[in-house]
Amino acid sequence: MLTTHIGAAIKEAAARAWVTDVVNEPFADHPGEAFPPGGVYKNTTWWPRLQEPLAVAFRAAADARAGHGLPGLGLFVNDYSLLTNDYKRANLIRHVTSLRSAGVPIDGVGVQAHLFGRPSGASMLQALREIRAVGVRVQVTENDVHCGDPCEGDAADSQAKVFGDLLTACLATLPDADGGAGCEAHLTWGFTDKHSWLNKPGKVSNPLPFDANYQPKPAALEMLAVLQHWAAGARDPTRPWAY
Repeated sequence: MLTTHIGAAIKEAAARAWVTDVVNEPFADHPGEAFPPGGVYKNTTWWPRLQEPLAVAFRAAADARAGHGLPGLGLFVNDYSLLTNDYKRANLIRHVTSLRSAGVPIDGVGVQAHLFGRPSGASMLQALREIRAVGVRVQVTENDVHCGDPCEGDAADSQAKVFGDLLTACLATLPDADGGAGCEAHLTWGFTDKHSWLNKPGKVSNPLPFDANYQPKPAALEMLAVLQHWAAGARDPTRPWAY
C-alpha cells in the first residue's frame, strides 16, 4: 500500500514540481519520543511495520521517478525544529548520512522554520552548514515567525530581523553549482497574514511578511534589503556572522 501510494504521488508531483517531500516529519523531538527506544524516529502507524521506513519510502520514490522518466525530480525528507533542536538535527544528520552511504537516494533535506523564539542568525547559519555537510540539497521550506497581535513596532522589527537572518543564512550556504549541496531555496509558509495556520480565533500570531491587507511589513522589506545586499556583492554590516 505504501509503495503504491508513493508511486502514484511521485507521478503527480513530477508533473508540476522540481522537488517533492517523500517523507514528512519522521524524526523524534527528544529521546523519550524515539521508537524503538534509542532509535531516531517517532512512533507512527508505519514505523513498527518497517525495518527501515525511510529506505523503503525513498527507494519506492526513486523507482517511480525512474519509471516515469523523471531523473531531475529531487527527493527530500522534510522536518521541523532542525534549526533549534540540536538532538533532532544531530539524529537527522547521522541517519541521513548512514542511509545515503547505503545507497538510499535521499537528495535533500527540507528545513521547516516555524520560529516562535528568536534564534540568532549565527546559530541558524551553523545549523544549515551542518546539514549541508551531509552532501545534500537544502531548502528552507516553511518559514514563518511569530509576531503577535498587533504585529507592529518592536515586535514587527524583531520578526523582520529573524526573517532577514534566516534568508542571509541560506544565502551564505548556497550550493557551488545547481543541484549541489547547500541551501537552494527559502520558502515562507504563505505570504500574507490573511491566510496563516497560526492565526486562529483568540490566538493571532501574524507570522508572515505581508499583513492581512497584502501590504509589506518590515519583514518583507528586510528580506528585500538582504537580497539587494547579496545581489550587489556588498557586506551587510548588521550581519557580520555571515561572512
